[in-house]
Amino acid sequence: GNYLLRDEGVGVHAIWELQKSPPQRVVIAEIGTAILGALHLLEWAEYILVIDAMKAGGSPGSIYTCTLGDLELQQRSSSLHQLGIINALSFLRRTSQPRVCVIGVEPQLIEYGTELSGIVQDSLPRVLKLVRSKIAEWARQGKVLQSPQFDAKFSHQLKALEGISREGDGGWLE
Repeated sequence: GNYLLRDEGVGVHAIWELQKSPPQRVVIAEIGTAILGALHLLEWAEYILVIDAMKAGGSPGSIYTCTLGDLELQQRSSSLHQLGIINALSFLRRTSQPRVCVIGVEPQLIEYGTELSGIVQDSLPRVLKLVRSKIAEWARQGKVLQSPQFDAKFSHQLKALEGISREGDGGWLE
């Protein structure tokens, strides 16, 4: 996504809203178009939640959820960032791939500008509710980190994101 292309930046706006009241023991990172620069973070994530603009043929502001498997099956994915995620995960040296959930929002305007269209802006509360619901589901399953050493363990990975934090949209959560 690209924050400079209005609704293509829906993930950036969603991440900024989440950062105002972040869920506990969850890493929130704005990755944007620099996904390969975040491989070190993807390396340890067990669960990744992506928020992105997704052209899927619905009405502007429509919200979609899918898994990485769904995207792999749909070779003609409508979001370049999802393809980037699929490709980026192939670079990881892991015995198992993280589970990925994608929340996509149908854009109305992809043109220069930093503000979301009204209809996509209006969809943000529903997107944030879905994000928090997914995190709560993972927490009930014991999938969200609950360790008291969390901040110390991951602070060096989070500092590495500071240089790419405003380059585009999309974000992932563990």
